[in-house]
Formats: sequence, structure tokens, C-alpha cells
Amino acid sequence: METSFLQKISKYLLIVLFAISIVLVGLFYYQVVPLEDKAEKIAHSTTALVLTWTEVLFFLAAGLAILAFIWDIVLNPKKSISTGIVVAGLIVIAIIGFAMSSDSMDSISPATMAKPTPGELKASGAGLISLYIILGLNFLAIIWLEIRSRLK
Repeated sequence: METSFLQKISKYLLIVLFAISIVLVGLFYYQVVPLEDKAEKIAHSTTALVLTWTEVLFFLAAGLAILAFIWDIVLNPKKSISTGIVVAGLIVIAIIGFAMSSDSMDSISPATMAKPTPGELKASGAGLISLYIILGLNFLAIIWLEIRSRLK
């Protein structure tokens, strides 16, 4: 079976993005922590780098989802309603996650931990809340499909 040009580009783009992510995760977890207050600056900049990369991946995925929706409308206008519902649902979940997230620092954080900025706290909180919502919806969908298949 011959793969299309778009599938090949997608495959190589995914490999490149995955490799960059692995390098950044390695920098984040295996960083050399110097002495004195330089440690806080390095930990903070590494955290900011990883969060920025996460934002880039998020907006890239969101943009590609919207482009796929537009492409689907062009090719199959009648079948694109389900894709539109999914894209709208993801946008609503992202908005809910952002609205529910907080930009305040927990009081149980260790004193030696690098202090992230309020924007970083808000972005990571929104991402985590959105992830929890999506995982909960997936869990409920699996349970619903199992119940429905047993009732048939």
C-alpha cells in the first residue's frame, strides 16, 4: 500500500517533534544544579522552556485540528459536522480549564523550589484541569460503551 505525501510529512514531523520533546524532558530532569541562587534561575528557565514547548505543541495541535476541520468541510461538507462538534468541545474544555485554573502558589511548596511566574502557574493549571476533564469524559465514554454493548 502506497502512502501519500501528506502521510510521509506527518510521520517525519511527528518524529522531529517527539525528538525535541525528549531532549527538553532530558534537560528538565537531568539538569546540573549549581550552588547558590543561580540554581533557582536555571531551574526556572528550564521550567519555562518546557512550559513554552508545551504551549507550542498545544497551539500546533489546535491549529492542525482546525485546519483538518476546514479540510474536511471542503472534501465532505455533510460529514464534517462530527469533526466540528469535536473541535468545539475541545475549545470549550480548554476555556473551562483556563477559567478553573489558579495563578497562586501552593503553600506546601518547598522553599528551595524555583518560583514559577503566575502565567506559568495559570497555563499549567489549565492544562492539567483540561487533561482531567478529557480523561474523565473518556472514562465515562468507555463505561457507557460497555453498558450499551451488554444491553444489546
